[in-house]
Amino acid sequence: MKRPMSLVDDLHAISEENLIVLTYAARLMASVTDREILLSNGMECIGDFCRGLLSAILTWDEDRGSFMVERLFADKQVLAVKLEVPLADLPAADSSVLTRAKLFALRFEGRIPLPGTSEDAPPDRCLCLPLVAAGNRLVGICTIALNGEKELTLQDMQDLRVLTTVLAVTLENALLFRQALCDGLTGTYVRRYFEIRMNEELSRLKRKGNAFSILFLDIDGFKTVNDRLGHQVGDRVLAELAQLLKSEMRQGVDVICRYGGDEFIVLMPDTDLEAALTAGERIRERCSSTSFESLPGDLGVTLSGGLASADAHHALSPDELFNRADAMLYRAKEGGGNRIVAWPGKE
Repeated sequence: MKRPMSLVDDLHAISEENLIVLTYAARLMASVTDREILLSNGMECIGDFCRGLLSAILTWDEDRGSFMVERLFADKQVLAVKLEVPLADLPAADSSVLTRAKLFALRFEGRIPLPGTSEDAPPDRCLCLPLVAAGNRLVGICTIALNGEKELTLQDMQDLRVLTTVLAVTLENALLFRQALCDGLTGTYVRRYFEIRMNEELSRLKRKGNAFSILFLDIDGFKTVNDRLGHQVGDRVLAELAQLLKSEMRQGVDVICRYGGDEFIVLMPDTDLEAALTAGERIRERCSSTSFESLPGDLGVTLSGGLASADAHHALSPDELFNRADAMLYRAKEGGGNRIVAWPGKE
């Protein structure tokens, strides 16, 4: 005869199910190195495990002595935000006070829950959970608005401690990864990372189909900028252009790399030639119509670009795909610049 379920069995089942979900959440965060995606994944996991309560992730900037609110969980959605919160505005003499979980009075900046300085003990409180990485280094805090309507259990608190620890460590790893593979001037990826991702995307293309495109960009007449205004101004132009590219491409999908000098390559997964050409033209037009802060009014920036694409029916090696884009960039330059040319010669 089958033994009836006991309370111990129920608790064991709940605990096992909870562990599975917690493990999945931890793997979701640990599986990415892109900081923006990591913050969104982490906020979603924390929001789920704190029973949907209003919550936020703030990262710590040691140089500025302030926190930056970067994600908000509200109405079951993750929102990207940017709000600087000086340490002096928080109820802490220094950041070390925030290296352990603690309850504070609750205050809001808009919808963002923050620890307050009130000496009162109102029913609404702000729970601060530290994001502490290796060497007990504070990388940020997670704030949760406790409104008295939903109670966090001891199990919830234990789960949240695990999640915030995983998030802190993965944020630190993402920073180290970025420092190793990102160009210090522009914040885009380096050529080596382009080569790695190119191979990965073409391998994925063979397995899953769809399409993959690359856009090879070069600044027209950039030597004139360096010769006339100096290399420091040229560097600032490159940094401004990189920000423009980032604002025009799909966050967390497209990959922007500095190939060398004033050359950039944009990798566009799941994008066919027509869609990539539309994106390339959008970038070119935006660049030509932008007044760069680093340049005098009589100087502007235009781009030439070469575009090539591959799909499951037209498999190409990394060298073949790159050489096509390179050839189209040469054709765009020969045609007078300020244009995007797609293989085999479409504008």
